[in-house]
Amino acid sequence: MIQRIQSVYLLLAALLLLGSLLSANAILTAGEATYNFSPFGLLSEQNTAVSIRFPYLLLLATLGIPLLGLLASVFLFGNRKKQIQTVRWCTLALLIHLVAESFLYFHAINSLKELLHTGEIHTRWGMGSFFPLPAVAACMLAVAAIRRDEELVKSADRIR
Repeated sequence: MIQRIQSVYLLLAALLLLGSLLSANAILTAGEATYNFSPFGLLSEQNTAVSIRFPYLLLLATLGIPLLGLLASVFLFGNRKKQIQTVRWCTLALLIHLVAESFLYFHAINSLKELLHTGEIHTRWGMGSFFPLPAVAACMLAVAAIRRDEELVKSADRIR
């Protein structure tokens, strides 16, 4: 059923991913210019894309696909095995996102240094980079709750 606790965990994870998608992962400052590192690319403070090769589609895909998968898995309550499988794939994609984000973060810093010919770039982490961690925890809690629910249904079937 949709009102089960695993649905709350899945919706919480989806909301965290949406927050990560819409907020900046890091803020890079070089001199007077400020740039936002987000899944949509490396943007200047005027929201124009910086002309460097930045593979932002990987970040966008590793956040967007789990977001859609978690929302879809809320409605898979009738097929618990499929629901667990979907949530596990989403968790794997989130872990890939965390690794890709760290590599692309350093790529963005180095590319910005080359573009601006400056050696010093100050960085601040944004909230978007921290949201996937509790989303992974919520996914793990959802899988545990789905398993408990499955065991409860199996024990009720044995009693009948």
